[in-house]
Amino acid sequence: MSTQHSKLAEDKWEKSILDYLSILFKDQWIPSHDVTHHRRVWQNAKEFIRSIESKFQKEDEYFFEKLIITSFFHDTGLLRDKSELHGKLSRDICVDFLQQYQDKIRFDTSGMLEVIENHDKKNYLDSSDKSFNALFDILSIADDFDAFGAIGAYRYMEIYLMRNIKLDLIPENILINAAKRHSNFIVVLNKIQIPFPEMNAKYDELKNLFSALSFKENAVTLVEWVNESIVKPRNIPSIYLHDVKKEIIQNERILAFILKYNKEVNR
Repeated sequence: MSTQHSKLAEDKWEKSILDYLSILFKDQWIPSHDVTHHRRVWQNAKEFIRSIESKFQKEDEYFFEKLIITSFFHDTGLLRDKSELHGKLSRDICVDFLQQYQDKIRFDTSGMLEVIENHDKKNYLDSSDKSFNALFDILSIADDFDAFGAIGAYRYMEIYLMRNIKLDLIPENILINAAKRHSNFIVVLNKIQIPFPEMNAKYDELKNLFSALSFKENAVTLVEWVNESIVKPRNIPSIYLHDVKKEIIQNERILAFILKYNKEVNR
């Protein structure tokens, strides 16, 4: 559910942003971090602050305009650099968009652009500007939440495969990174005092898909299957996983991933 001020920001910015991103992502294959990922992050952000909107509005009357922009641009740099250093390129892409924006921008964009550039640095929370911290905090947990569950599992696998990480190291790397995100998530929720019980369930689903003891098959078999079935042939995961013949999948870990992914996509 959109709150009043987030809806106003959406009405003002969303069409221009999506028009720009549709051109930017045209003919690009990166479903783990495409426009749908950025839209989910914006939806997550709205949900996190739905009950405490007035708190952020008092801090910065343009908070929600900055939030929708950061939500939709934070990972765009991955189109040019698949590494963890993509934040600077995301910032540059956002600057290009803002220069083309037709209406007058009535707020200082410098802090917002810093958030985009540094969004993956979980220790980047020491600014004395409360509105700047709030923007970083909300974007951070909205992005973290999309890294959990089966959708998050696919996103991790795809981007790690694109970074040429060895297949047998990917499950462990995912669990390590997800644990850091989970810790960050708890810290920020406690700081901002937002209750969000769904977080633990989605995190547990992700852990279950990659934990060694969850299924009889090794977790690497899931990574190998995603690589051969989706990443190498550049299939669209939401389409491929919906249409795959589940009755022929003998691997219980893979089947669990497919079923959970489809359930999340259809929510």
